[in-house]
Amino acid sequence: MTGKVLNYFVCGHTARGFYNISESALPTLNHLFVLKGDSGKDSSDLLWGIGKELVEQGHNVEYLHSPFDSKRLDGVVVPGLGVGVVREMIANGARTLRCRRDTIDFQHENSKKADLSAQIEEKCKQAYDSFSTALAIHDEWEEFYIHNMDFDKANQLTDELIQSFLGEKELNKKAVVKHRFLGAATPQGSVDFVPVLTEDIQNRYFIKGRPGSGKSTLLKKLAKKADHKGFDVEVYHCGFDPNSLDMVILRELGIAIFDSTAPHEYFPARESDRIIDMYGSVIAEGTDEKFAAQLADVAQRYKGKVQEATAFLKEAKLLQDRAEQETLSVSPAILAKIKEEVLTEINRISLKS
Repeated sequence: MTGKVLNYFVCGHTARGFYNISESALPTLNHLFVLKGDSGKDSSDLLWGIGKELVEQGHNVEYLHSPFDSKRLDGVVVPGLGVGVVREMIANGARTLRCRRDTIDFQHENSKKADLSAQIEEKCKQAYDSFSTALAIHDEWEEFYIHNMDFDKANQLTDELIQSFLGEKELNKKAVVKHRFLGAATPQGSVDFVPVLTEDIQNRYFIKGRPGSGKSTLLKKLAKKADHKGFDVEVYHCGFDPNSLDMVILRELGIAIFDSTAPHEYFPARESDRIIDMYGSVIAEGTDEKFAAQLADVAQRYKGKVQEATAFLKEAKLLQDRAEQETLSVSPAILAKIKEEVLTEINRISLKS
């Protein structure tokens, strides 16, 4: 029997700079294997290989994807064993986690990697500046709806929804709360894994609405209440603004509720799927029509800045690819040896658990 796979991001290119929430994403790990000094491609190939074999052995595996290239991995986690194999960047973000760490050094004497890091960093900074401007424009966008919101209705809707989910239920344990990103801004555009993350969830709630219509606030209140009642919570932050939430999953209750608007817009596909219409429920009727011209202008300016930021990320990725081309890859034989050693150690851990 093969294991199940979850895919998500723990790092992101955001309006608040490069954001790493790996520490709060991996709170239950006891053992980290840290890949140090690699080119990116080598470690990703190794991680895919390790993950594939662990899944075939029947372990549930989580893939931590790279915001520079969502087809590459920054880490592999086996939550059932408390084990992770991650790139150094991820390990540094989780520096205070109390767990055993084994370092695997990819550096070798023949490396001729071009020193393009300063140029890559500058392009990323330009992207973050553009995203930051886009966030300021998004705040303008939200104001139109905030000023036309019935806050009493919004609070009532939130309270009723939380009550329907949790009611008088309570678990006599400390909740495990994991923070992740729903998606990421990549050089290829916005990427998310909502279908995979919610595949086994019985009840999915699609929140529809406008910027500033209370979607994130609803999710924050739900996550806090579920934590207080002892339910494990997966908290998915917005890949554009990490201070905002886009999804909460309560797997013990079979519930996933998420912001289902662009750039991660989905629609019900099962009989049990439900829509929560924040615009129709809490925003004054006719708001879209009343401010149509202003809303069109702010939406266009926002889109332009996001596209500008994505273009800078593309340039950074091209520089990163060039740097990798000038780095001698680790030989397949060495990668195979490292893979075997890591898997052997993980299997030992599995036998002890």
